[in-house]
Amino acid sequence: MPAGITSSALSAILNDIAGIGQNEAFTFELFRKLQIFEATEARPLESTEWYYDVQEASSTYIDDYFDCENRMRYFSGANQYIIEIEERYTDVSAEDLPCVMKWKAAAGDDDLDMRIRASYQSHEGTPEFVCKAEIIAADGVCILACDQSHVSERGNIKRCSNSMLEALADLLDPDGSLDGQTESIR
Repeated sequence: MPAGITSSALSAILNDIAGIGQNEAFTFELFRKLQIFEATEARPLESTEWYYDVQEASSTYIDDYFDCENRMRYFSGANQYIIEIEERYTDVSAEDLPCVMKWKAAAGDDDLDMRIRASYQSHEGTPEFVCKAEIIAADGVCILACDQSHVSERGNIKRCSNSMLEALADLLDPDGSLDGQTESIR
């Protein structure tokens, strides 16, 4: 996968590789504490469970997590996958990605790598924050802009009640007082 793409773009590529529908809702789950998905009317970011922080997928770059994590779970519709980072490459051009380096070909799918390369083309640039439907809406080829100096929109993080309680506990002194920091938790 090229660095500097959003989680929405990653979802489109993963669904294509797995041969599942692109219209399925998706969720990335990291360290059993954070979920990344596209907010919709049916599932706003605020609808998360009390123990998961959430982020909007269309404005969250994959590097923020793949650079420090080696494993995550991916849900798309009824399908569930474990994504493991086996190796990080620094000497590969964005134009050569995404690609499938090794796979067990299903019957009739011997050209998976060529199909993925034909469907997704990468180039250096600044991507717009767009949802997966907009990424795959292009006729035939999806152009993935890969931003090496990206900044995810941090304002889209919704903290769960568990995270807020942890932050409050960090502010408390051992005697239970707030140590004059009431303004920072309002």
